[in-house]
Amino acid sequence: MINRVKVLCKRGGILAAILMSCMVFTTQPVCAGEAEQTGEIHLKYTPVQEAQFWVYRVGDITDSWEFELTGEFKEFQMDLNALDTESMAAAAQTLASYVKADRIEADHSGRTDMNGDLYFSGLAKGVYLIDGESIIHEGVRYDPVPVLVTVPSMNEAGEWVYETEVETKYETFIPTGEKKEYRIVKYWSNDGDGSVRPKDITVEILKDGERHSVQTLSEENDWSYVWKTEDDGSVWQVVERNIPEGYTVMVEKNQTAFMISNTYREGGKEPPKTGDGTALLYTAILLFLSGLILIIAGLTIWRRKRDAKQVHKR
Repeated sequence: MINRVKVLCKRGGILAAILMSCMVFTTQPVCAGEAEQTGEIHLKYTPVQEAQFWVYRVGDITDSWEFELTGEFKEFQMDLNALDTESMAAAAQTLASYVKADRIEADHSGRTDMNGDLYFSGLAKGVYLIDGESIIHEGVRYDPVPVLVTVPSMNEAGEWVYETEVETKYETFIPTGEKKEYRIVKYWSNDGDGSVRPKDITVEILKDGERHSVQTLSEENDWSYVWKTEDDGSVWQVVERNIPEGYTVMVEKNQTAFMISNTYREGGKEPPKTGDGTALLYTAILLFLSGLILIIAGLTIWRRKRDAKQVHKR
């Protein structure tokens, strides 16, 4: 029986289903003592034949089942353990963009057969990024959606399995030949009053995997950039360079918009936030009211007991 896979993220107790942008199924449960066993990924992709796919081992899985970026991916500021089901797809998209920008060599590659099948075997325990090429077929561009998969993965029965089937999702676009507007927006998260932010950031724009331009975002341009270009079927991506210390990075793409998020996580502590004094005041008021309620409740009980004694004496 084939089961849908779920992956357990130990950090923060997050049960993250690595099913974003794909459907994942597995067989062959893991038995005790198989720490050195290798895995296999069976990729299913049907919109076009002989589509090129690449597999990158982006992370290790520790003995405590936490995820750590490895190899050339270590330098990218991303916490795999902090991902949930919503941010998993964005993480895959972000890493895929860096792969193109930095020309990182794939660990495995291949093309789908006439039935849309492709097998990657001999995979060591770890976290893998699967990415595919964009193809224009009969006037339609097909973009495979990057996905993160772990080897092994956990199925619905709670078993760790080493054989995984991935049905890759894809997006379709029809080039119009007309001018289209693209936009980059910077978003800061978890950094309080912004006192630790840099004065600007550097963003590299890629066109079909090649550097198109480098832009600087700052308060002066509202941390954003807009450009117009002919809709000729080209694939656009963006990556942030020189990521600020203490921040993680995530890039989300929605048609023609890119949102770059930097989340502050240095030392696991948040910097001071504007309005914290108000929050403390509310907390003090709540504590005072809670104490007052307890006092009133105590007096009520005492009065009832007193009245009961008086009635008994009568």
